[in-house]
Amino acid sequence: MKMLCALASLLLSSVSVFASLPLGTVHDISSVSCPSGFSSTATCSTAIVSCPGTTDLSLTYGFQNPTVTPVLGTVAFFAAGPGTSLAGQMISNYYSTFIAAGIQPIEFVWSSIWWDTGVSTKSILIAACRQATIGQYFHDSVHVSGKFSVLGSSAGAGAIVYWLAWYGGASTIDFAELSSGPVFSDIMQGCRFPKWTNQEIFPTNGASYEDHVYYDNPTALTSTTGQTCLDSNGTSIPEDATWLAMSIVTAGWQTSYSTPISGWLCNNGTNNSAGQANIFYSQIISAYSLTAITNCNGAEGTIYGTTPQGVSGFNAILADILANFAA
Repeated sequence: MKMLCALASLLLSSVSVFASLPLGTVHDISSVSCPSGFSSTATCSTAIVSCPGTTDLSLTYGFQNPTVTPVLGTVAFFAAGPGTSLAGQMISNYYSTFIAAGIQPIEFVWSSIWWDTGVSTKSILIAACRQATIGQYFHDSVHVSGKFSVLGSSAGAGAIVYWLAWYGGASTIDFAELSSGPVFSDIMQGCRFPKWTNQEIFPTNGASYEDHVYYDNPTALTSTTGQTCLDSNGTSIPEDATWLAMSIVTAGWQTSYSTPISGWLCNNGTNNSAGQANIFYSQIISAYSLTAITNCNGAEGTIYGTTPQGVSGFNAILADILANFAA
């Protein structure tokens, strides 16, 4: 363990200046009828994202411009999991509220898992260029006026933080809402075997609690990192170094943001999302809020639980978004 900690310390301290990575391009944009699941009143298009070190990946996105004034801004939703399904109940419940408040919602789905580079050299950090690139495109070409915000859950929160920490997102995103993530803060701690020790999480709103950092679905990480995640035969030092190098929290990442960040984590201790997220929160050097949610529906259902003040997670997140637009 001492050797692993020394390795992590060496890699994390080897670069002290933010090493911004280049964005890709968005092209072949075509208007389409919105597929099932998108709002019936949305305007939809398909597009292709090209990034260095990855295969091209297509997506479908939909948005709706508010019909009221003033237009407060935009919320882009980054879905959980591989990004091949919409953000689900969270966006469907918020959608009409945002439109009525003068906020433009954007939702999108990828044609396949976004964090797989699609080439033999695997790196979630490199693949995250796709999410940062489409996010920047939404800001530059779809966003109408006002503030530009992002809301992501689990791997979607991970995508947002890769954008902030590696692809210059802090200069674009006016505020970020992160639910149950980021889950890619330290992939080494999530994938190595024997399993890494638990994290003690210290919310800014709520009591401290423990959660594990190892991944509950290692198969997905094995196929997209090129190495066996949670291999019961044991993990080698080179494997640790490779996983660490593709993590959010690794040498060269941006640790300070002017972007306000609001985090929402389930405190049930049954899922890696809170433990992985805490690695990020415990090492950034700018202000953030982090709320512990009790009685989540499942491991990551923050909108179904309650805050320490007894407010439903759904209402608390919505109120925070509206307050950030008003600030």
